[in-house]
Amino acid sequence: MKLKLLLLLKRLAACATYTITVLFCQGSYASIFATQIVEYVPGTGATLTNPLVALGKPSARVPGSTFPGFESPAEPLNPFASHFSGNELVQIGPGGEITLRLENYVNVGAGPELALFGNTALIDSGVNTAGDPVSFFGNDEVVVEVSETGLPGEWVALNGGARVVVETPTNFYADASGLTGPDPAVENLLPLLDVLTPADFGKPYISPAANDAFAGLTIAEIEDLLDGSAGGQWLELGGLSVLGEPLARVGYVRLSDPQDPSPFGTANLFELMAVSINRDLLGAHVPEPTTFVLFAASSCAMLCVREQRRRL
Repeated sequence: MKLKLLLLLKRLAACATYTITVLFCQGSYASIFATQIVEYVPGTGATLTNPLVALGKPSARVPGSTFPGFESPAEPLNPFASHFSGNELVQIGPGGEITLRLENYVNVGAGPELALFGNTALIDSGVNTAGDPVSFFGNDEVVVEVSETGLPGEWVALNGGARVVVETPTNFYADASGLTGPDPAVENLLPLLDVLTPADFGKPYISPAANDAFAGLTIAEIEDLLDGSAGGQWLELGGLSVLGEPLARVGYVRLSDPQDPSPFGTANLFELMAVSINRDLLGAHVPEPTTFVLFAASSCAMLCVREQRRRL
């Protein structure tokens, strides 16, 4: 009993220390998204440093670009047009990391459980037609760790601790192919977004051919391939274990250590737009870290009382 009590006290102390680093950055977001930034360290070279933009669903509208040689009108977020500003993306550079609390646990089960949405987009060979072979810009690599509790020592890395490639693009609407492209008239049609069908950020995109399946496809064909999914890089959590026990659910996600230099010939930064979970594996609400501390404290007090009673 003494050993169990000491272990609980040790965990409580770790938890109390841990909550000091929690930023009070949270909001009310749909249950499949991250809802709180627990910790953020920008790292070397990061310039888009507002972590709050990674909470909840990304914005539907990509603003037009006035960058010389890359001028474009505003259009819906789609596989050929991703967000690029600090209003929608947060960066981490070498030495940086971001830790997020999910609104709800994702239960580890069959199929992909977790999705990362970066600023990846397809390079087109024609107007909104993917090249063949397929190629991307904005694709990055990052270390991904997950935890049920978010406590120190209770994390496990995906891919054996090696970096995970994030390159599947995002598609906000399931039927917006007529409102995309370089035509300036597209911007005048953006009020029609309200009548379009939003894609599902909680529906995994699964293809045996992975991203090679996009090769040579038009945006309308890509929408058909995604089948209502918003895309994103979906990750499997099955087979992971923490402290010798199989990981049953995940409430926290930590991203860190983008490759330096990037293997894709781009800046050694990772851009994050959002994190979501498989809605079919949606679990209970993830308590805030302070709530866990109070629960642990009360549990510890109860154990102390019980131990005293046994001695009487």
